[in-house]
Amino acid sequence: MAPIPIISIIIPNFNCAGWLSKCLDSCFQQEGDFELEVIVVDDHSTDGVEPILQKYKQTYPDSFYYYTNPNKGGNAARNYGFLKSKGTFIQWLDSDDFIFPGKLKRQLKAFQVFPDVDIVYSDWRMDFYKNQEFRHSKLIRRNLDKDFLATLLENKDWNSTNSYLCRRSVCEQLDACGGWSAVTKVGQDREYFTHLALNGARFVYVEGEFSVYNRWSSDTVSNKYSSRELAFESLRLNQLFYKKVKELQLPKRYERILNGEIVSICYYEKGVSLPRFFSPFEISFGVLHWKMRLITPLVYVKMCLKYYLKR
Repeated sequence: MAPIPIISIIIPNFNCAGWLSKCLDSCFQQEGDFELEVIVVDDHSTDGVEPILQKYKQTYPDSFYYYTNPNKGGNAARNYGFLKSKGTFIQWLDSDDFIFPGKLKRQLKAFQVFPDVDIVYSDWRMDFYKNQEFRHSKLIRRNLDKDFLATLLENKDWNSTNSYLCRRSVCEQLDACGGWSAVTKVGQDREYFTHLALNGARFVYVEGEFSVYNRWSSDTVSNKYSSRELAFESLRLNQLFYKKVKELQLPKRYERILNGEIVSICYYEKGVSLPRFFSPFEISFGVLHWKMRLITPLVYVKMCLKYYLKR
């Protein structure tokens, strides 16, 4: 008889005392043929979260654990939580988001149906807030994507971190190379799951709305940086992915996708320039917004002029 799987839910927390209880309740409402381990790594919060953590430890002494981040930063907290976990499956979850009942049961079943799959993803909902007041919701529907690496590299159909459920083995493989990057300012989840895909992780879609991502109009990480800083961070990630694609000798279409992203970045942010040279025949036009495609030759010429003038 196969052993009962353990699912570890790893939650970094920083000053989310007002949301943490809802997040944790959504974890302990999960039912199925698995053991649950919920781990909170607090990132030195100053909003009095300790009583909430103690309450859940008293209520769920055998399945709830909390720690203080030895370092600082959300990604460091995620890596530390993974170090402390023992689950055969990993659910990443932020402390101001939550998951719906049935998520873990439904996605865990997909691993039984598709034994070669490493990561399951599903539909999710984005709730928009302004000044802490709820405004509206948007359901993000996904579907089966046979080339999920291409989707991640295109950076168009972003998935909320909590929409995934991962095998521990693929997370361990990436953890050996640093796990969640401590230097990445924005797009941490895109970087993490793209590296999983580059490492060969196989994804499958399971229909159903199972998670909620809360979007704050003024408090999101990306709002802390200028458009120029965001552009340079996107270029840095692009270079990382490009280097890995070249090292692995993956099909040229992935290089063309990343080159197309660079054209788009240089178009929208005038202050940046080409980090590497490529010919116009090495660009995936499908990555570009349709309004950009007609003027791409002009954008490309300007990019090349900047590139060579700086050399």
